[in-house]
Amino acid sequence: VAATIVVAHAIKHIYNSGMSSLIMPEVKIGLGLTRTQFGSLATSSAIAWWSSTMIAGYLGDRFSNRAGLMLALSLSLMGGSLLLAGFAPTYLAMLFVMFLTGIGPSMFHPPAIGELSRRFPDRRGFAVSLHGMGANVGEVLGAPIVAAFLTFMFWRDLLKVSAAPALMAAVIVLALMPT
Repeated sequence: VAATIVVAHAIKHIYNSGMSSLIMPEVKIGLGLTRTQFGSLATSSAIAWWSSTMIAGYLGDRFSNRAGLMLALSLSLMGGSLLLAGFAPTYLAMLFVMFLTGIGPSMFHPPAIGELSRRFPDRRGFAVSLHGMGANVGEVLGAPIVAAFLTFMFWRDLLKVSAAPALMAAVIVLALMPT
């Protein structure tokens, strides 16, 4: 369980790191956005992230026996929203999609940390630190992975195909963490 959560968390942060550091500047150029429009995309995502985290905390406690399902849903929403971002033709469409991209990743932490705390009651600190380490690994790997793909792919195409690994990770999490 711990390994599944840590690896899934790393995958989530590979997406976050690559999206913020390399793909978003390409989106700005590709859609011809002003600085204000570009900044509002991040704001839209942050608003969704904030509100979704609060809801995910409640759901993580309410349905603590379904943490695997919630983690799989988080990864699926992340992949699906990035797929939609690859198709977004205008600023307004991208603004809406960026709101959606804030929902999936924000739903990961509450059930993951709750599950680690339940599974490892005598080693909570260690389990949560492993979870944090997964995030660090993902943040380190995200930019080089995305940079490598952007050398031969357009940002839209990369966003579209990025749904596949996220959905595969979701299925694996669901299989390894049954209710």
